[in-house]
Amino acid sequence: MAVAPKIGEVMGPRAIKASTYNLVRWLDQPTTRLPLLGAREVEVNLPQLTEVAAGGGYFNMVPDPDGTVRWTPLAIAFGRGPDFFAPMTLVTLQHAVPGKLNTMITLSQLGVEQVRLGPMEIPVDRFGRMFINYRGGLERFATVSALAVMEGRLPAGALKDKVVLVGATAPGIYDLRVTPFSENFPGIAIQATVVDNILRGDFIRLPRYPFLTNLGLILGLALILGVVLPRLSALKALLFALVLQGGYLLGNFLAFAYGGVHLEVLYPLFQVAGVYTGITLHRFLAEERERLRIRKAFESYVAPSVVQQIIRHPELLRLYGERRHLSILFSDIRGFTDLSETLEPEALREVLHDFLDPMSEIIVDQGGTIDKYMGDAIMALFGAPLDLPDHAGQACRAALQMSRALRELDRRWVEEGRPSLRMGIGINSGPVAVGNMGSSRLFDYTAIGDNVNLASRLEGLNKYYGTEILISATTAELVEGRFILREVDLVRVKGKKRPIVIYELLGEGAPAEDLAQFLELYGAALARFREREWSRAAESFKAAKRLRPHDHLCGYYLHLARKFLDTPP
Repeated sequence: MAVAPKIGEVMGPRAIKASTYNLVRWLDQPTTRLPLLGAREVEVNLPQLTEVAAGGGYFNMVPDPDGTVRWTPLAIAFGRGPDFFAPMTLVTLQHAVPGKLNTMITLSQLGVEQVRLGPMEIPVDRFGRMFINYRGGLERFATVSALAVMEGRLPAGALKDKVVLVGATAPGIYDLRVTPFSENFPGIAIQATVVDNILRGDFIRLPRYPFLTNLGLILGLALILGVVLPRLSALKALLFALVLQGGYLLGNFLAFAYGGVHLEVLYPLFQVAGVYTGITLHRFLAEERERLRIRKAFESYVAPSVVQQIIRHPELLRLYGERRHLSILFSDIRGFTDLSETLEPEALREVLHDFLDPMSEIIVDQGGTIDKYMGDAIMALFGAPLDLPDHAGQACRAALQMSRALRELDRRWVEEGRPSLRMGIGINSGPVAVGNMGSSRLFDYTAIGDNVNLASRLEGLNKYYGTEILISATTAELVEGRFILREVDLVRVKGKKRPIVIYELLGEGAPAEDLAQFLELYGAALARFREREWSRAAESFKAAKRLRPHDHLCGYYLHLARKFLDTPP
């Protein structure tokens, strides 16, 4: 293993004293493991110069990884001691300033704590490096040709009281360096810049602990962004991030221009961009998750097309209560209570599933929203949460399809030995209050109001009239001419002063010839019934019933007409 030479073997005592720091101060136990630039060998000057020089120093330069000289080392360790050598710039100023100043270096286990030239403290990092404050190019310094000096062409006193550095500036000498201002900057001019910095006390100062300072800046910016960005819209968040970056650049410039403090630029700016990107990505993923949540929540009870429209235009979705015109559909299985008492729970569940599944599909396919299931009953909304221009028509169309589906189910169930089922449906249209109803912890998207109650009562009246689908006069007006309707009765509903007309929904489009004939006879019979012509009404209802022997409504009115004929009301 190579052993460091003794300094006395390389340099004489006078040269050592003239080249090393006058004072070396330790803040703790001296150590040889210091983060300083170290030398393996010492290249001494010519003996003729060394003997007559007042002092000596090194002029080594260590460029950054990109080849640019931004720092100058103010201490190099050499020898077993080690001894700490001072640069030529410090030694030159030590003798140039009247009264010969001492050079002092203060060390600790962490490295260099302080470098002083007399009373002046020179800012260095823990590696003993000074950040060079370049003035510009070579033109910033007065240069004199060495030939002019040797030929005596220089005016007398031109160099009096000046610090003169002698060196080569010609490209062929190969002492050109890369600096932030030039790709061909003479090495001697770099030394002149360092001397100028020290004479003026115009240093670029770095934080004492750059890593901790930069870490604090980065964490501080991250905290600001983390608090502010989630509260802003995407555009405002972008503007805030750009303003924060601009503000940091401005603050950095002011700190450098007026305080000579150099702060990290690149990493904090990258950090702002990174945090903004991260928060924006998180917001995007959160919105995607919210879209997926909305889709899953609504696809259970609304049409996929409605879900897609909600996702594309979430502003159309108002969940917190509003007044809206829509159609409400109620359906219920007749005799379900008796059925549930005769079937086992598993069999009853299968019956409910076989019934509710196709009925729900029909409602959703027609643009309806499943509001809730109440045992065997279904409540559906047409026109919420999104508007449906033809909500009444779609509700009626869904009811007719549900009726056909039940007939198909009933045929299959009878073949399987299951009990036959019938269904009642009530539809009403009008303004209701719709939105999330309930407490702050538990709530449900639903509709409330008199028009909802009326739809429920219409569904219940089917049992009384022997009908399957009853709609209100309001709904009938909205679908008139497109669906086959017949007037059923005038009924008085709780909360209404006047009785309302209710209709049975029989089909869509124009009626077939036999159905049209039946409806004509039925209409004439109902008119005579209203005029209290009991005998003629009974005959008309009888004639209509011959066309449709199983029509319960005709049987109902025929019974009333005969009853009132014997005992008028």
